[in-house]
Amino acid sequence: MAKKISTLLISLFAIILILDCIFILNGIEEYRIYSKPLLMPVLYILLTVETTEAKHKRSKLYISLAILFSFLGDFALLSDDNKFYFVVGLGCFFTAHIWYSLFFLRIKPLSIKRITSIVLISLVIIIYMSLLLGYLWTSIQQGNFMLPILAYCLILSIMLLSALNTGTGRRIHKIAYQNFIPGAILFVISDSALAVRKFGPVIDITDAAIYSIFVMTTYGFAQVLLIYGAIRIIKK
Repeated sequence: MAKKISTLLISLFAIILILDCIFILNGIEEYRIYSKPLLMPVLYILLTVETTEAKHKRSKLYISLAILFSFLGDFALLSDDNKFYFVVGLGCFFTAHIWYSLFFLRIKPLSIKRITSIVLISLVIIIYMSLLLGYLWTSIQQGNFMLPILAYCLILSIMLLSALNTGTGRRIHKIAYQNFIPGAILFVISDSALAVRKFGPVIDITDAAIYSIFVMTTYGFAQVLLIYGAIRIIKK
């Protein structure tokens, strides 16, 4: 029974995500208040259904809080053209990434034995974030977004590093490479595309819609991968 409900919920999530993209493509943003904020509640119900009998309460709490703040971020970023709501949305997702990071570090802490690989991975992440910020720096400064964006890039980098680190755990190796690592990478790609759309060169309405659809699809897949991976861990 639970498996059938889970399949139904995943299907419902996909339908809502497709509808949201259709609304973006057709320029009917006002309808997105009925689609975008529904995505994370569906995944929370999936988490609840799949982990009813699970004993890992703290891990479940971390993921539940990540879902909650993602939901609040989704709602705030419906009006991301407004500076206040954009910063609020960043703050919500900043907090969501804290909870994701704590979850990853709980199941696989960073180890001094792997300091070399941790440093190398960190350098790659720093280089990527530096290139992205360098590309958008002028617009970020002009809009007085410098501190919020820098703080967000920092926690996003920590989330990605902690997710990549789960791949070194023998017991969770498979789940890490099937869920956590691709999910975290997709999250970074989605946020990067959002930043380019908002702070990059001026683009026409059609290109803006394509950017937004790309942001939403990568974001949707990222959340599904991360949360389903967490479900697999919590059920063990």
